Amino acid sequence: MKRLDDPDLFHSALLGNTPGEALSAYDRRVLVATLVGRGMTDVDIARHTLWTLYTVDRIREHIGLDRNVRFAPPSHRLPGETTTLETRCVFCDFVTTVTQANIRHGMCPDCAVLLGTFRAAVVRPMNREVA
Repeated sequence: MKRLDDPDLFHSALLGNTPGEALSAYDRRVLVATLVGRGMTDVDIARHTLWTLYTVDRIREHIGLDRNVRFAPPSHRLPGETTTLETRCVFCDFVTTVTQANIRHGMCPDCAVLLGTFRAAVVRPMNREVA
């Protein structure tokens, strides 16, 4: 792994004392990876670094990391308690439990299988110029 371009500035940004914009491109990527590793969501990172959500999302996707999604604030959990979040499926509109498997597409397990079938069967037409 490459060394940080400016370790002091990086640590200041990591503590939230310096805006993320002051960092080099490499240090920004390391900062986002570190904050995601600490369990921060995109919104948390945007507030922490004074970036827009678009910037955080772009950097996070560039380095190949998934979003962290907080299901419930930690203060609402009892020791040993598990929490679930429910949402409506984007296709069938039935209530489904949010899991790591469906967090990105927002579909129930039945519709997710259908989407996989459709995506594999879709043939995209070639780009043709209209005369």
